[in-house]
Amino acid sequence: METKQHSKDKDSRIYDTPYGSVPSVTTCLGLKDKSGALMGWAVKMMAEYLKTLADSKGTITIKKEEADEIFKKAKARHKEIKTQSAELGSAVHNLIEVYLKNQPVDGLLEADKRLIKPFEAFKLWQSEHKFELVESERQVCSHLKYAGTLDCICKLDDKMTLLDIKSSNAIYDEMFWQISAYKECAEHGKAYNGTEWVDCNYDIERLGILRLGKEDGLPEWKEITLLEAKECQDAFMCLCSLWHIINRNKKEKS
Repeated sequence: METKQHSKDKDSRIYDTPYGSVPSVTTCLGLKDKSGALMGWAVKMMAEYLKTLADSKGTITIKKEEADEIFKKAKARHKEIKTQSAELGSAVHNLIEVYLKNQPVDGLLEADKRLIKPFEAFKLWQSEHKFELVESERQVCSHLKYAGTLDCICKLDDKMTLLDIKSSNAIYDEMFWQISAYKECAEHGKAYNGTEWVDCNYDIERLGILRLGKEDGLPEWKEITLLEAKECQDAFMCLCSLWHIINRNKKEKS
């Protein structure tokens, strides 16, 4: 079976798998209400944009004929930053994958200086552990009807470890829901090897989030226990089930 992922709309990613067309882990997590925190952040980004218009005395002068365009840009600023962050995150993942496969990374670092600090953070973290790559950037799916791309499975200090790499400003709860969903795939699901879907049977002994500092070049590592992972997986499955219910209702109405 040929694998692919495609989008039905801009906010969802759907994978074609042996279990049918299923949502990505992040698509399911998108149903989690984060509006409270995001609203405050969006307003902050709008204010930060308006500050850039101030003169040396801190005065902002807006001409009437320019007001609509200025406020339109200010309101859209948080979307621009979100897009930039997503693009940086993808670039960091690509860089780490290239590095872990012992391929040259100098060209990538020269092309995008923003990658330097996160890369320094990863190498610092790696130097503090016994690290052996097993899998990276592998598409996986579960019989529980979801799929995604896990960042890394490695032998970390001689323990089979599921690692999720982030370039965000903090580590959030839903990140543990995400990695716990991938644990189910790695242990009992299937992975795409470039040609076909094959059974996974990894015995994951530990799992955690590695956040790579974009500004300070420092790593932040947070691990959860296997019991906590089970609880996070249960929480994730509530969202996954909700996604399937919503989309089943949409199909029935169409």
